[in-house]
Amino acid sequence: MNRKNRYVQILTILGVILLWICPVFLSSFSLYLLNEVLVYGLFSYGFYLLFSHAGYLSFGQAAFFALGAYSVALMYKYVTLSIWLPFLTVIAVTAVVATILGFLSVRLGTLYFAFLTMAFAQMIYAIVFLWASVTGGDDGLPGVSRGLLDIYFLKIDLESPLLFYYFTLVIFMVLIFILKKLVGSSFGLTLRSIRDNIERTSFVGVNPQRHLLVAFVISAIYCAIAGALHASLTKMAYPELSYWTTSAEPIIMTLIGGIYTFSGPFFGAAIYIFMKTYLMTVIGNWVLFLGIILLIIVLFFRKGVMGFIEEKWGVKL
Repeated sequence: MNRKNRYVQILTILGVILLWICPVFLSSFSLYLLNEVLVYGLFSYGFYLLFSHAGYLSFGQAAFFALGAYSVALMYKYVTLSIWLPFLTVIAVTAVVATILGFLSVRLGTLYFAFLTMAFAQMIYAIVFLWASVTGGDDGLPGVSRGLLDIYFLKIDLESPLLFYYFTLVIFMVLIFILKKLVGSSFGLTLRSIRDNIERTSFVGVNPQRHLLVAFVISAIYCAIAGALHASLTKMAYPELSYWTTSAEPIIMTLIGGIYTFSGPFFGAAIYIFMKTYLMTVIGNWVLFLGIILLIIVLFFRKGVMGFIEEKWGVKL
């Protein structure tokens, strides 16, 4: 390991320590934004696995984001406030739905895959919007609980913004650690092989559709868990979470941070959320200025901000 990469490791450790320490000194609004960065960072990592490593662009990640939000909201409302069963339900329901949708999508190639995922997301949106007796329709499901962390005799109420932040941070770090190991494994190498040349990969005895389906399901679970955390953070599940424009957000965040850098989705989410929040508070027509800034980033940082740093400094980010 060269000296620069050693410095990156040290900075990463310091960054993790900072994430654990700084919330104690932040205002409630700043803590909310930092929590939102973790949630959308996790959402972006779900997209990152499918696009950056498998080469499949999905416009339907919002469907799983909303599926996670509504699943956890309904479980908290009607079943239990303990986090274990709601989050296990989110994972199980998402795995079943993603397996069905993925089976229908990954076998048709990248172009048809993009349009099919968008179509499925809009179908989920229509179901959420029209099934008012369960989902609340246009009003959504307000007052979503943040759950209760129940470990043997220890019960921690996560309604506290600080405690919920640490709960989100633990989930984020565990899932990112798993993803890091996954993309560095033989499975991750196979996905990149499929991305680069699917025909040649199939010639050596690999079943591309099987690997793509597994990647699609894992990606969906990451997005769904992010959606569940988002519903608890905002205390609301609403139909717009499943709309196709929500699927654009992890795409934008990953492009900003860097498509082929592992840290890209997290830093892209942080840049996007902080920039969007700042522009909303100081500028009336913030969407126009946000679009101009994003255009500059895409034109002059084609590998993303972290990709640009990685290339200039010769480090692995």
